[in-house]
Amino acid sequence: MQRRFLPSLLLILLLGACTGADVLCQSNTTEFSPSWKLSGKVQLQHLWDPDQNEALALTDHGFRIRRGRLKVIGFITEWADVRLQMEVRDDKPKLKDAICNIKIFDDYFLRLGQFKVPMWREELRSSSRLLLVERSDAAEFLSDHLLSARHIGVEIGGKYANGLHFALNFSNGAGEGQREDAGVSVDDNTNDGKMLSGRLAMDFSPNFSVGLSGSANVFDATYTKTSLLTASDSLRIDTIRQNGTLVAVAPDFRWLHKLSDKSQIEVESGIAIGSVPADLALNSSGMRSNFVLYDVGGRWTIGMDSPLSAIGGFSAIEIAAGFSYIEPNQDVADDERFIYRVGPAFHFGKKVRLQVNGEWTIFASPLSESQVFVRSQASFSF
Repeated sequence: MQRRFLPSLLLILLLGACTGADVLCQSNTTEFSPSWKLSGKVQLQHLWDPDQNEALALTDHGFRIRRGRLKVIGFITEWADVRLQMEVRDDKPKLKDAICNIKIFDDYFLRLGQFKVPMWREELRSSSRLLLVERSDAAEFLSDHLLSARHIGVEIGGKYANGLHFALNFSNGAGEGQREDAGVSVDDNTNDGKMLSGRLAMDFSPNFSVGLSGSANVFDATYTKTSLLTASDSLRIDTIRQNGTLVAVAPDFRWLHKLSDKSQIEVESGIAIGSVPADLALNSSGMRSNFVLYDVGGRWTIGMDSPLSAIGGFSAIEIAAGFSYIEPNQDVADDERFIYRVGPAFHFGKKVRLQVNGEWTIFASPLSESQVFVRSQASFSF
């Protein structure tokens, strides 16, 4: 039912935003919003794994719809707006953002709903503005451990004229779409714990900023696990309790240097230090797993004197590269991995971009072979 309903809703929103004889999207109003606007993006991605074993009956290359999104913003009053973003990925519809913003005084805001918590600079970038095709493995590690990305909750924040801004967030800490109001059964995803996250950042200039983010996700769940005892063909029901607090602290910076009117270099980097409780890390020693993450990425962009109409409006070329270091548990030897990414990107105006990345992952363990991927992506924002 959900797979049928959400695409239909997206189509209704799109048609409702389009007016005029030529069916061009223009400003419109709704019953409660004096004005609203519609935007979106489509990203087609191709992945090639040259080491894929054909004997395992797995594909070694092919295309996918990485993102197909529509975003609606309704401006309710001068002080309040609502933002709704839905996505269809691999033919699976999903609600991404449901944000209610209230402006308080001139420098503060109150935000409610589902959105990204203020953790990890790279995660807060739009997917169409990433330096490389995908976010780093460091960002994925934090997201997988429910310390960043989208959650349901409330947030307060502010920004001042001197460049200082902050955000403090209180959420379920269970990820996208996870309901945790009173009366919901707890399990390994839904629990009685909650997450507190925050970010303090300083923009020293439009070209240089530093920040400090942190998350503490309290996990407390008791649930039952049913297993089959093969010897007697009977069922065994165990009551399992998982609790503890996942924590992470992450300083970061961003630097932009203009070489000329048409050329610039941009670099951003972040470090995350944290720990995972033994219950959640499946650590047989009974000790917390302390992790260290590091990522740095940069790109050099060179713009054309004018768009080349003969080549689809080709306007700029860039070379991007990144390095990530993942140490999931400092008490375990040879579990680290090192990820290198590099490749060009081609701009066709400000809203169309074609990226190609070579990705090389090296494992510290002598038992694990390195992995090589070639990932390409076309992004269209509208």
